[in-house]
Amino acid sequence: MEFNIFNFIVLMGVIQGFIFGVVVGFSKKYKAPSTRLLALLIVAFSINNLQFFFVDAGLMDSRVLYGIFWIPEHVLLGPLLFAYGFRFLYPQIPLTKKQIFWLLLPFILCLICSTYFKIAYAHEIPVNFPDSYWIFTIIVEFAGVFIAAVCIGWLLRLAYVVDRRNKNFRADVVYPQLQWFRLTLWAFAAVDVLWLFISIKVNLLGAPYTWWYWTWISLSVLIYWLGHIGIYKFGIQEERKKIRDYSLSNSFNVIDTSRNTHLTAFDDLLVNQKYFLDPQLTLDSVAEKLGVSKSYLSRTLNKEYPMGFSEYVNSLRVNEAKFYLTNKDFAQYTLVAIGLEAGFSSKTTFNSAFKRITGITPSEYRKNLGGANQTTSEIPV
Repeated sequence: MEFNIFNFIVLMGVIQGFIFGVVVGFSKKYKAPSTRLLALLIVAFSINNLQFFFVDAGLMDSRVLYGIFWIPEHVLLGPLLFAYGFRFLYPQIPLTKKQIFWLLLPFILCLICSTYFKIAYAHEIPVNFPDSYWIFTIIVEFAGVFIAAVCIGWLLRLAYVVDRRNKNFRADVVYPQLQWFRLTLWAFAAVDVLWLFISIKVNLLGAPYTWWYWTWISLSVLIYWLGHIGIYKFGIQEERKKIRDYSLSNSFNVIDTSRNTHLTAFDDLLVNQKYFLDPQLTLDSVAEKLGVSKSYLSRTLNKEYPMGFSEYVNSLRVNEAKFYLTNKDFAQYTLVAIGLEAGFSSKTTFNSAFKRITGITPSEYRKNLGGANQTTSEIPV
């Protein structure tokens, strides 16, 4: 046996991956297609790493692995990442049978070919490898790199399209945050380049097998991080949906018709139509919606309110957040979900605006007022 710190890290990742897959895969809380696909991705990657751990730790000869047990699962990693990403970006749109077929086709073909070699050369494998089988395993390795690159690039394009769509605010839709997802995809792209580099070094230039540690460990860290952050973001998104449903079903219209027509329209847009929940809201976009110039709207608001546009919008958001922080129905909800649903773009901006207006942080406000013991008689704007 040849244990070292590197294959120990790989083994710990494999064990963690299996535990994660079982917990998420069989939990009713995580029954959404995207989370099930995320669990499947991590389990598939764990099986792939386990195969090579056995060889690296001296528990199995490489000829036995490739000649009997080897499954080309690394060809499946890119398609599974794409399937998860697609359902994350489009939770209401299932993958079509045609899409599933094309995603699985490379893996199926590689599996059929590897099975053929194992059967056709059963008298030689695992004692000796035919040159054709060795060449086949190298081709499969590079195919995995190429397929992953295509899937990552496709997801980056879809994320860009969805991000542009999300700029059109709708009060009845909770748009997911995509910055973390795009950064993760770029990290996968970087690791894919590393995978290609090491594949060339080991398979074509004869570099030692230990070079693979860099690929295994970097992919392990990235995929398991994706698993945990993906589940965390899923939980926040589910909380946001429940908060938004509650807000829409319990809101009421506030219109003061005695004021300036444009001010009435302004209040209707921001409060009644809940445009203050849009984190991308600007004075320019509001003026465009109302059909007036930015300068005119700014002057009108300055006469009516003792604060600037941004501060007024943030005051609406803080009041919205206060309601959820003191409502027992949301006592266990994360501050991130509450801040995002109040219209802030991040937890940082939520904390700073809340403290600037109230003098304390959201967590202090919740603690001081004992949010879990409050009634639910109030309703948000």
